[in-house]
Amino acid sequence: MSVANYLSRAGASVRQMAWFTPERGRMYSVAALICLAAIVACQFLLEGFYRHGKLRYGWDFACFWEASRLALAGPASSPYNLAQLGSFEATILPPGTYLPFLYPPPFLLLCLPLALLPFVASLALFLGATVAAFGAAIYRATGSRWIVLAALGMPAVLGGVDAGQNSLLTAAILGGGLALMDRRPRLSGLILGLMVIKPQLALAVPFALVFSRRWVVLLFAAVSALGMLALSTLVLGVAVWPAFIAGSKIARFMLEDPPALADWRFESAFGWARELGATVPLAYAIQLLLIIGGLGLLWRAQARGVAAGVERALIVLVCLFATPYLVDYDLVLMAFPLAWLLSEWSRGGFPPWGKLMLLIAYVLPIAPLMKHSVPNLWLGGTLLLFAYVIWTEQRRPAALVTPLATPQCSSAQPLS
Repeated sequence: MSVANYLSRAGASVRQMAWFTPERGRMYSVAALICLAAIVACQFLLEGFYRHGKLRYGWDFACFWEASRLALAGPASSPYNLAQLGSFEATILPPGTYLPFLYPPPFLLLCLPLALLPFVASLALFLGATVAAFGAAIYRATGSRWIVLAALGMPAVLGGVDAGQNSLLTAAILGGGLALMDRRPRLSGLILGLMVIKPQLALAVPFALVFSRRWVVLLFAAVSALGMLALSTLVLGVAVWPAFIAGSKIARFMLEDPPALADWRFESAFGWARELGATVPLAYAIQLLLIIGGLGLLWRAQARGVAAGVERALIVLVCLFATPYLVDYDLVLMAFPLAWLLSEWSRGGFPPWGKLMLLIAYVLPIAPLMKHSVPNLWLGGTLLLFAYVIWTEQRRPAALVTPLATPQCSSAQPLS
């Protein structure tokens, strides 16, 4: 066999990945989840929950828990006072370490019950509830238990669990709300409105709803968001808003200052540009161009008509690269585009390189968790996946190739 023929066959094998069958997909899903659970268990067993009396894991949750203690003790605006919050956090965080509470009052409202339990019990309950919500949203989106296992085994989940972050909760809200847009538009809107707790991760959603003329979803999302704002104001008091605005200035400093960017590992185009030496106005201009380009391509795809899962995947992808404030633990949102694309392509046929693209996008969120990795590798992979989906949708139906599912597994639930 000539070298040219060998390379041609090898390229065709990678392009089609016929070896990636549903059975192997199930096996890899279980293996990924086992690996993630083993990593968490080994970290806990080798290093313990505390070291020298100070917290080793769940740092971000410590911020939520201490904010709850401060707000319950009063006044409710205290969590936004960095000096007060820092003195509380000093009891469980290493010396010289503090975490500002940068979330809007609706999320502070959700945090209020956290300090009613001891820290470890509260953290365990919080993580258990958010992991369950994330898994339930994935199942609602795909109907496949195997895709749920694969999503729970994503490397990005590790970052959220280690930090005790709310990323699994926000992913469940955004993904779960989008999954219901056509079947239950009112409930979809009510769920999507809850993204007011972390609005920077849903920047593309209002535009997508307007582009697709889903006015009922948009109306109920607005009602839900305004209701959360009103309820948090009623419970916490009007004074909480000036305190939030004043305290959130540190978020802008963290975003625009290169040393702070390196510490917080922002995964956005803005953060990438600043780390490369771009001025603040230039970095914002790059981010704005990316937003406009992403929304333009999303509008074109929706106007042209795409499958429901592909449309939802594009919306989440634009949300991910549209925000300048994106941290590594937020990458768990990538589970939903991958789950929807896998489901749609399993039914209708995988485009060339489709399986490889999904596999790469699944693995890439591990890059920010590694000390020695290419900066913003994940962002490049996300933009590549977005461009690839746009390209394949423009070429349909000519791009169809042999589907992943074997005849006995070619139902609407490819890995179930």
